[in-house]
Formats: sequence, C-alpha cells, structure tokens
Amino acid sequence: ICGAAIAAGIGALTALRGFGRSMERSVDQQTASLLGADLELESNHAFAPQVEALIDSLGGEQARQVELSSMVLLPSGGTRLAQVRALEGNFPFYGELRTQPPQAGRTFRQEREALVDNGLMLQFAAQVDDSIRVGTLGFRIAGRLLNVPGETALRSDVQPCVFIPLRFLEETGLVQRGSRVEYQVFFRFGDGRDVEELSEQLEPRLEALQVDVDTAADRRRQLGRTLDN
Repeated sequence: ICGAAIAAGIGALTALRGFGRSMERSVDQQTASLLGADLELESNHAFAPQVEALIDSLGGEQARQVELSSMVLLPSGGTRLAQVRALEGNFPFYGELRTQPPQAGRTFRQEREALVDNGLMLQFAAQVDDSIRVGTLGFRIAGRLLNVPGETALRSDVQPCVFIPLRFLEETGLVQRGSRVEYQVFFRFGDGRDVEELSEQLEPRLEALQVDVDTAADRRRQLGRTLDN
C-alpha cells in the first residue's frame, strides 16, 4: 500500500510539473499580448512637458489611453459605474479588442462611438446601435466588448469597461480638477531595440516625475510568479 501511495504521489507530481511547463510555454507565446505593446509609460498626472519631449524622442508606433471611473447611462435608464477608457491609436499592438461585431474593435475610433462591456449590455438589455451616455456626451454603441488582451473576466465583472475615442474625452466633462485619472502611452518598436535595456535606462529618469515604466517582460514575470506559486 505504501509503495502504491508513493507511486501515485510521484505520478501526480509529474503531471503537475508537466502542466506547469505547458502553462509557461503558453505564457511565453502570449507575453506580448499581456501588455499589448512593447513598452508602456503610465502616470496619474498628465505628462509633464519634459516627459512629452522624452515620449517624442523614443519614436516607434505610439498610442495613448486615458482611464477614469464614471457612471454611464444606458438606454433603459439604468446607470452603472464603469471604467471609461479613452483611446487614440492602434492599441493593442499585440492581440486585439475582441468584439461583436468583430470589426467594431477597429472602427469605433473613427466616429463618436463606444465599445461597451458585454456583461454591462446584458445587464441593461442594451443592443448594438443603441446610445450610451458618458459624462455629458452620448455615443453610439458600435459593439459588444468581449475581451481585452491581458485582462481577466473578473476585472470586467468588478468594473466593466467602456471604450471611447480619446478626442471626445474633453467634451464628456469627466476630467476635472480632483478627478482620479490615469494617463498611458504605449509603444511598439519595429527596429529590434532592446526594450528591457531601454526600460532600465528610463526608470531612474521617470521615477522622479511619478511615471511608471512597464514592459511585456515585466508582465510575464508578474504572471510567472503566480504560476510558480
């Protein structure tokens, strides 16, 4: 009996290790989509002029996003606290905003349109082509948001996302003195530069300006620690 128990234990341990290695390979393959970019700069303040100058000097393909929490109004008259993300550029550069209809993840940026979390739409029986009010401005719902690269369904359940084009953010009236806002700029570099080395060079300069630096490898390490546990 003892020998059988030891054999069963060894078999279980081997299976767990095999599962862990399989998970690690999967994470390695999906690392870039965990962040959606090669590099991200983030701050809870609008970027200072010296930071903007640095951003310009880095080059590459860039996209910007401003995040804040706000109540949104659905066609049924229901309201819900949502995470509003005002986006400009082709982010995510890796992976995609998965939507229904599929093209909405790309086309919503061209008009005064929004992507609305699918759970939020189901909760309030909203449909594509309905209107959603964000702040003082109405947006046509271009699509149901099914998935955001690198994020879990749990985050969506806690605070559903609503994406709008960045150029309309000011008109919503949401960014005011005292508002809790996160400013992000994302980069994709096609010149083969060492992003990890670049991150190490940037961190000391940007830390004093209250700007965080994140890379796809950073996200990989964070998730790797979870897998190790």
